[in-house]
Amino acid sequence: MEEQFIQAFENVKKVLVAAEATFDNVVEMITYHVTGANLGESSESEKSFTIPHLALFMKV
Repeated sequence: MEEQFIQAFENVKKVLVAAEATFDNVVEMITYHVTGANLGESSESEKSFTIPHLALFMKV
């Protein structure tokens, strides 16, 4: 997962460089993450809405 997160940010960096910009020019980035819940088979009380690998993503 860490390599995928790193690659994603490297891809964003390439786009920024092509636009003659850097991460310093970024005001906001929105990322979408799936929860760790199996939403199709769990009852409402059993659903866990933790985000797998979020701590790792934030570190990268």
